[in-house]
Amino acid sequence: MLKPNQRCLLAVLVFAGLAGLLAAKVSGQTVDDVFITYRYAQNLVAGHGFVFNPGEWVLATTAPGWGLLLALGHLLSGLPLPVLGTWAFAACLVATAGLCCLEGQRLGREPEAWLAGTLLVSCSFLWPHNGFEYPASLLFLLLAARLVERHAVAAGLLAAAAVWCRPDMGLIVACLVMMLFWRRRGSPLGRRQTLIFAFSAGLVIASGLAIAAFYYGHPLPVTLAAKRAQSQWLLPQASGWRFWTRGYGWLQGTYAGPWTPVLGLVGLVGLLRMLWLDSQILRLLAISSLVISVSYPLLGIPFYTWYAMPLLIGLLYGYALAAGEALRFLWRRDASPEPSTPGPRNDLSRLLVIGLAALLLAFPGYATWRTWRSFQLFDGFPRHQLYRDAGHWLAAHAAPEDAFAFVEVGTIAFYSRLPARDLTGLVTPEVRPWSNSGDLVAAFHARPARWLLISDRLEGLMGPVFDSCRPLGLEEVESLSNRDGSLRIAHLQKVVP
Repeated sequence: MLKPNQRCLLAVLVFAGLAGLLAAKVSGQTVDDVFITYRYAQNLVAGHGFVFNPGEWVLATTAPGWGLLLALGHLLSGLPLPVLGTWAFAACLVATAGLCCLEGQRLGREPEAWLAGTLLVSCSFLWPHNGFEYPASLLFLLLAARLVERHAVAAGLLAAAAVWCRPDMGLIVACLVMMLFWRRRGSPLGRRQTLIFAFSAGLVIASGLAIAAFYYGHPLPVTLAAKRAQSQWLLPQASGWRFWTRGYGWLQGTYAGPWTPVLGLVGLVGLLRMLWLDSQILRLLAISSLVISVSYPLLGIPFYTWYAMPLLIGLLYGYALAAGEALRFLWRRDASPEPSTPGPRNDLSRLLVIGLAALLLAFPGYATWRTWRSFQLFDGFPRHQLYRDAGHWLAAHAAPEDAFAFVEVGTIAFYSRLPARDLTGLVTPEVRPWSNSGDLVAAFHARPARWLLISDRLEGLMGPVFDSCRPLGLEEVESLSNRDGSLRIAHLQKVVP
């Protein structure tokens, strides 16, 4: 019989094995927005500063701390940044699952922790977003919650690291401080430790804001305003209350399928139950999932698929907890020593236990099957491959000082190393007076570029820009295509500033 620590180590090895298989499969490939952070790390390592375009001091990544950590990891390991991002993402998922497994053992809910950890590291919805900073931010926060009782300063530094990696985690750090004050309200020593934790975290967070304000002229990433504007002209169908109706559709179509309502309802019950457990770690996990998920639509941000990550991770843990507690309750009731004789009532009770068990295990079974099926069929993310190939083509044919213009610039900028003009205004805030109203033609001519790109999928956005440039000698010089469609590259003979 394995001891508790040995069982936890075995769980971590299982989690690491699953995550390793999936990380190897998708290594270096992810969605375009992750490459914005990779581009910042790339320029820092190259000596251009922590910027997207050399010489342009704009904080346009929502993950500055994550970008700094990746730059350091690249210098130490020599791994390419996209590959490093995938494996760091995997390591954070495994560490989070392992930490929650320890907590599950303490609470007497080890099977639930095993189930939740397995669902987490094998989640086929998360892996297309590998390289994002949220798992790292969540891990830092959960570690802070674990250490805060004994090592307040170290916990404060970890909480600040979570905020540096993702500024909206400041809301969760504030919740943790209030939770600690409430829990220690009758203990002067406990209140002192809480103040030390809050001061340590606040000092490092404030230092980051001050450095950003000095370095860029603004303390926070500039992307919030651009995304709120996009909710008006680009994605009104995915904003406000429609944020999570859109999110529900994505989860249903790409992950949970017909079991999405079961995941949502059972997971939400479990999330609310986690708030009342005697566990700061699981309570903070539930708070982060709920608070961040509610704050996004309230801020007027349109839904993008990676915004589902906080809630989905919470729902997976909530589902495992609620399912485990329901089955434990029915099992204890069925196995109670009350005198009874075999009969229809007992048979019905056993059938109820079996039926509920089958229902609750159906979603994990479906999710496991879907992950395995995705693993078998995966041969690359076609959009990433298309943008990567375009970046390589531009690197081979464009002059180093030439800029290109497009509406998704992260991957292409990373592989081409050319300056980028983001016509949506996320990394090129100078065009925002025009992009905020959806006038991409005016946005382009405010900051023109020598190269333009247009894809089938984004014809409606880039088509008018192409048409406006034809009198200036626009020449389409290359066309790339794959399963995602085609991407055309055009060269502008005459650039009028």
